[in-house]
Amino acid sequence: MEEYAVVFLDAMVFPIKRDRVENESIYVAIGITPEGRREILGYYLPGGMESAYNWREILLDIRERGVKQIHFIVSDGLSGMKNVITEIYPHTKYQPCVVHVMRNILAKVRVQHRNIIATEIKRYFMPKTNRRQNNCL
Repeated sequence: MEEYAVVFLDAMVFPIKRDRVENESIYVAIGITPEGRREILGYYLPGGMESAYNWREILLDIRERGVKQIHFIVSDGLSGMKNVITEIYPHTKYQPCVVHVMRNILAKVRVQHRNIIATEIKRYFMPKTNRRQNNCL
């Protein structure tokens, strides 16, 4: 596939045993075609923790395997990620993952205020049409 409407990039940390057990990131890239079909573009185990440098290498690999156009890339707010995306796919729009944004905000809020803040964040990110549909359920 040469074109993807959206590509989701994320890394998950797992304990990996080699000589000893160490936490390492497993990187996953999932694409959604313009027709709505999901495809795994790759999973990678470059070693160490998540970094923009590793994502750069992964995006280069994806491009070299024939992906010419990505309309949107969704990922966490990793420092340097937006620059890496712009370097490899200059016409691609970057969207921070709403779940990651919400977790980052709520981690900085006092426990007694989290429910109120979470409700307000959801209202901000959820379109009005979805809010109306959810209220009807």
